[in-house]
Amino acid sequence: MLQRESVADVYSALTEARQSLLDFAQKYPNDIIPAYTGGVQAQPTSLGHFLTAYAEVYGRHANALEEAYGSLNLSPFGAAALGTSSYPINRQRLSDLLGFDRPIHNSYDAVLLSAPEINMRLTGAMAGIAITTNQLVEDLGNQYYLTRPWLTIPPNLTGGSTIMPQKLNPNGVNDTRNDVTAIFGSAAAYMFEAHNFESGYFGGGGGGDGGESVDNALRLAAKSLRQIAAMFSTFEFHKDRAMELVLNDYATATELANTLQRVGNIPFRDAHHVAAGVVQFGRTKGLRASEIQFSDFEKVFEEVAEQHHMQQKRSGLTEQQFKRALTPSNMVESAVGLGGPQPSSVTAMIEENAKSVEDDKAWLSKARSKLDAASKELDEAFAKL
Repeated sequence: MLQRESVADVYSALTEARQSLLDFAQKYPNDIIPAYTGGVQAQPTSLGHFLTAYAEVYGRHANALEEAYGSLNLSPFGAAALGTSSYPINRQRLSDLLGFDRPIHNSYDAVLLSAPEINMRLTGAMAGIAITTNQLVEDLGNQYYLTRPWLTIPPNLTGGSTIMPQKLNPNGVNDTRNDVTAIFGSAAAYMFEAHNFESGYFGGGGGGDGGESVDNALRLAAKSLRQIAAMFSTFEFHKDRAMELVLNDYATATELANTLQRVGNIPFRDAHHVAAGVVQFGRTKGLRASEIQFSDFEKVFEEVAEQHHMQQKRSGLTEQQFKRALTPSNMVESAVGLGGPQPSSVTAMIEENAKSVEDDKAWLSKARSKLDAASKELDEAFAKL
């Protein structure tokens, strides 16, 4: 039952991490933050949108782990060397006493094929969790490249430098990154070990690691997920710093192009040229998007229209429409697509993910109850011998 309990522990840690993300999202669902693609600020989004994205992916990892657990919860016992034996072993009864769903029907499969196949499912599931966790800690770690990070760990939970008194190193982020790297190592180690030994000998008398790599991957996955939960229980969010980063760049340029197309009836390709021209003008002048005058925008429009031989020579926007298009809150609130950062969508995603977490907690409770009941029944059966 040990490996099934380890899987259940990872599943429990997944629910803890998701719950911590959702709890934090509920505190700041609609606060604006910068979102990045390719390491460069791309568009403003909301903190709730960012966090529910990770909660949702972790939910899919929970589904994958349930499936892997279903394969793990099939009993190989009583199959002897590979073809059962002349001893009248009741494989179904043995399966029931050990808390499995049922025996693996084919005894050849039970002995020679099932272990590496099931363990590869588990290491694959752990590697998937590690990839998502690595993306999250990379996003978190990037905060510490900033002079004024908008998501910080309290100073008493950071690590200092031996020589630089100003440094506050995010140890939890760095430790988690190291753990997920070790998960990939354990998964790869098991794959090569399983590949290198002949059928029927892996993990037994013929060599192999006997599943230690799998156990290590499970342990590290649970640890890294609990570190995520712990960090989000202590993080401090600085919404003014997040907004300052958004305003310091031209992350709303896409919405200006959208507004030119939607309101000014300008083909999007032309609208994109105009928005790019506005960005170039503002950066050349050292201006924020909010500091560009409407009169300058109109001049840029005319220059771009001439350069690209556009049919429209005027933007069709009012000053109010131009200013509003460059406002981060407007870009977020104007989103209408399913799953976007608009407040109504974020609220719905928080509620949906919260319901999913509760369902997963119920699944975990049922799985553990079955293991506990089987352990009790097994003790009673031995007592009767």
